[in-house]
Amino acid sequence: MKLKLNLIIMMFGFTASYAQFHTLNIPQPSPHVNDIFSSFEKELLNELSNGGAPGIQVSIMYNGEVYNKSFGYSNFNKKIKANNKTLFKNASTGKVFVAYAAIKLSLLGKLDLDKNISTYISGLNSEIGKLTTRQLITHTSGLKDESDNFGPSGLSQQIKMAKTLGSDKFFGESGMVFSYSNANYDLAGAVIESLTGWDFNTAMMKLVFEPLNMKATTYRFDVANPKNVAFGHSGSGPNYSTNTTIPDNARGRASGMALTTAEELNKFLMWLQIDHKDQFDNKLKDAVLEVFSNKKMTGAYWEYGYGLFHSTYCNTNAIWHSGGMPGYKAAFLSVPEQSFSVTVLANGSGINQWNVIKKAVETVINGNCSLISNNVELTDISEEEGQELIGTYTQGIGARIKVFKKEDTFVMSVDGGPSYELKKRGEDNIVTIRENKPSTSYGVFKDKNGKVLYLQYWVRAYPKVNM
Repeated sequence: MKLKLNLIIMMFGFTASYAQFHTLNIPQPSPHVNDIFSSFEKELLNELSNGGAPGIQVSIMYNGEVYNKSFGYSNFNKKIKANNKTLFKNASTGKVFVAYAAIKLSLLGKLDLDKNISTYISGLNSEIGKLTTRQLITHTSGLKDESDNFGPSGLSQQIKMAKTLGSDKFFGESGMVFSYSNANYDLAGAVIESLTGWDFNTAMMKLVFEPLNMKATTYRFDVANPKNVAFGHSGSGPNYSTNTTIPDNARGRASGMALTTAEELNKFLMWLQIDHKDQFDNKLKDAVLEVFSNKKMTGAYWEYGYGLFHSTYCNTNAIWHSGGMPGYKAAFLSVPEQSFSVTVLANGSGINQWNVIKKAVETVINGNCSLISNNVELTDISEEEGQELIGTYTQGIGARIKVFKKEDTFVMSVDGGPSYELKKRGEDNIVTIRENKPSTSYGVFKDKNGKVLYLQYWVRAYPKVNM
């Protein structure tokens, strides 16, 4: 399907080169696919029966065929059923939209990803202004992870938000370590707003959603039809309570406030999988799929690029992201080598969306999701290593991790909780031991002299703040 977009003369002399024409052929549902997924649907129904969410929407694309299905309710109290056109909040899974837009502007010669963002936004705090867009969209800025799911509505205010940030928002040095932060993407959204002269929603419509035929996707809940929106829910089935407000913050939409469908989110993933006739599209696709932070930089089993996690999942090479906010859960996973992708959106915080993805991987591409033991030997922490680890690690918000010596053993406690023995797993990881078994793993990030600077847990880095 050839997408058509009227040429528009844009502010500041920018032309419709923003809206590169993309060709994206989305297949129609096939009886063959419906047969393949007959067993998969049982997992969807199981997830709903577990009481985690009243409604769920799934899209799967595999080898040029598509499966879209919705179950349950978009509004449990009013008994409004969800359908494939119902809009769900996709939370942080939308960060890749922002990365795509920034990289597209870069390839068009409008944005230098490695220039200070003060080049594009005036009136910023001097330290904030020194950040680069690349640091923002790769989570290497050193900013704390602070965000608010609720705030003003109406037109986006990303630039206004950016000007409120000061040097107190940093937990560490920029460009050194990976640490996930919603503030990164809100700042990237401000760059896009300032550079294009559009409000954030309009910019994303022109740069991303219209070219990729994602016609329903929007950041503006206030202009969406409430009857077509899945409301978030608290509680568990059958005693769900429909939330009366939808998470929205005009100052923080870029970090994950889009309304979309599982099908449209999957259109984006499909665009990342296919070879395009237009060389610009192929160059853009390849740039979005690049890895920026390797495992040493993330301290984890995964790597990170531009709005995408990269790792092995069920013995496949996958890209993925997940997200959540009050009343919603979302996740996607794509295996480009097998032309497979799955997206899951739900309107309840209690659902495990990865159970659905795992079942889809096992059912459709026969992925082996059995647990694989980590064969890296656990070893004792030496006195020298332990003394270097001793200290408190925190960003000033979130978890507070303490490593200390208890009798003759190096131990860790989190937020004042119980202490657990520590062991080494390889050179750059430590792991807590619970009931004589490995439990939680932490990356250890050191400088070139072997001094411990950060402990990394899951997607965040925690600086060592004292001895």
